Amino acid sequence: MKSHVNIPQNKSNPSNKASFPETKYFAARGDGLSAEKLKSETDFKSYLNMLWGFAQRYCVMVAANGTPCGPAYTRDISNAFMNVGFETDLQGKDFCAYIGIIDSDRIVLEKLWSDTKKAMEASALLDTGDKVSVFSAGDAAIDISRGLISINGTEYSPNGRGLNFVVYDKVTKTVIDAVCFDTSDTLAAMRTDDYAKRFRDYGQRHPGVTVLGVDVMHFPLKHRTPTEQVIFQNDLDWYKLMDNLQDNRFVLSKYFDSEGISQVLEIPPSYRDIYGVIRFTDKRSKHVNIVDGHRVTAYQPPYGSDSICIYICGTCLSYGYGTDDKRTTASYLQQMFNEKMPDSNVIVHNHGHFLANRDETEEVLRLIESLPVKEGDIILWNTDNYIISRAGVPMIDIFDFAERPHDVDWFFDLYHYNPNGHRIVAEKLFEELIGRGLVGGGSAEGKARIDQSDYGLTQSLSNELEEYKSILKNYYSEMFTPCIGAVVMNCNPFTLGHRYLIEKALERCDFLVIFVVEEDKSVFSFEDRLRLVDEGVKDLSNVTVIPSGKFMISSLTFTEYFNKSELQDRTIDTSLDVSVFAREIAPCLHIAKRFAGSEPFDSVTRQYNDAMRQILPEYGIEFEEIPRAEIEGETISASKVRQMIADGNLEGTRQFVPETTFDYLFNLFGNKK
Repeated sequence: MKSHVNIPQNKSNPSNKASFPETKYFAARGDGLSAEKLKSETDFKSYLNMLWGFAQRYCVMVAANGTPCGPAYTRDISNAFMNVGFETDLQGKDFCAYIGIIDSDRIVLEKLWSDTKKAMEASALLDTGDKVSVFSAGDAAIDISRGLISINGTEYSPNGRGLNFVVYDKVTKTVIDAVCFDTSDTLAAMRTDDYAKRFRDYGQRHPGVTVLGVDVMHFPLKHRTPTEQVIFQNDLDWYKLMDNLQDNRFVLSKYFDSEGISQVLEIPPSYRDIYGVIRFTDKRSKHVNIVDGHRVTAYQPPYGSDSICIYICGTCLSYGYGTDDKRTTASYLQQMFNEKMPDSNVIVHNHGHFLANRDETEEVLRLIESLPVKEGDIILWNTDNYIISRAGVPMIDIFDFAERPHDVDWFFDLYHYNPNGHRIVAEKLFEELIGRGLVGGGSAEGKARIDQSDYGLTQSLSNELEEYKSILKNYYSEMFTPCIGAVVMNCNPFTLGHRYLIEKALERCDFLVIFVVEEDKSVFSFEDRLRLVDEGVKDLSNVTVIPSGKFMISSLTFTEYFNKSELQDRTIDTSLDVSVFAREIAPCLHIAKRFAGSEPFDSVTRQYNDAMRQILPEYGIEFEEIPRAEIEGETISASKVRQMIADGNLEGTRQFVPETTFDYLFNLFGNKK
């Protein structure tokens, strides 16, 4: 591989270019590259011309992101890029992944993927021993929220759309510059420090306003519904959808008729106001309405002096492209506040826009700076632009939420949510806003915060919970099933009723996690109960048996469970146990369903089932109560088995328990009179 493109030394070369260093002395000293000039350069071609004369002490790393080399990447630009020393002609390589590393004047890595659905990652050691890693996902459909360029484990790339450059001084071991040029259209230069300063300035001017980035949910790569699978297999993006809308109407026909589909897919005209902010032209229609330059949010209550305004800003996902006014993220979020917190005085505003082929960070910053905010207001920036987190903006991460097993379509093409997708995103935003104490009268450390402080745990127990969750997450990483269910059982002892519940649950999910209550307050020890369950289900595929730890049906979360007989006439609050499961345990294993047997006799357990029925769906977990198994009209229960043992009728238990359980009981009680 040649190390450089030959540059003809004639008058056609820019006069301000420095010659290549001729001696090692000048090379090491770094003649030909001014760090200060480089950091301030915003013209892409001039920037490339400056890199043309870099010295041996520098390393240049490049990574494409989003839509890197579109119409703005002209022949002159491509020639200037190759003059730097790279060998790949990127003109016309829109949506392609590309990475390149030049160490001094030597190419150590250069790769281009023509398959726009592939991402790539590579690492290299510089001659100084520094390790550099570069990642590129040309197509935004597979882009992920992560750094594109890192040196010795530290990320430096701005991660904007286009070509990201990091220039590293190997002598001083410092990054001279980190910049992204939006080569899709504007060639605008984006530097993290520039935007970070604007964010800081905005925060100083508006100290009571909260700005949160929302790392938007991306199209699922692992778990897809049948419709989403068709979208993926046919690479159905906006262009293909609109080019052949008649054949692709199935993705939206369940929500709208032909006229409605046309309305929700129409991009309204826009203009720039006197402040340079993009606004929509007002319009009225059945499904899409624009008032005062932005889309209408349904269900808004009257504005009051104590109202908290939530501004949802960003691209077409914020706008709600492909859905009607009532089913955008903003409208669903407004509806949730109206129904669940009617006294919160929250008003949600939709300020989403179409920012394709524009510098998203710049455009949204202009919008944010124009909003009529007051103390207590909240700005949610829906984005997949990593720069805002690098600029110090706190993030709400729902990027991979669609990877969670789901049986409802969330996308109508590779990039845009359908109404169900907007609803689930609104639910996550609602949960985060309450959990962070931003709405509801609490602070981040107050009573409204949804974190472990709600549970009354000591620091030691909180650490133990995190350790247990880590074990579950590691276990889940080895499983690849579309729908995971769970049951929590005491099994005191394991009966045919438990076995029946497990079999019925398996008919409704692809993999079942059986949590065995670990608290040792039962007739039979935890070790024996766990072993009986293991032996009782060893013939079943797609099940696993796991100890419940201290955080499911335990003295910490549900102490009443262990003296149920004394509390049958009491009203019991079981919400703590259910909430810990929904918030902390289920996400670790991506549990989508929880099952329980019906409870005709036990009031405490019946109240527990009622709490699951109410709380679990709020966290996207389906709850299903399965009728108890019966033998000759008699319900099978562990309490009945225990009573028969107490009555000396050990043989009578045989019809209610598996053979493995009966053998265990016989060994314990068979020789006793």
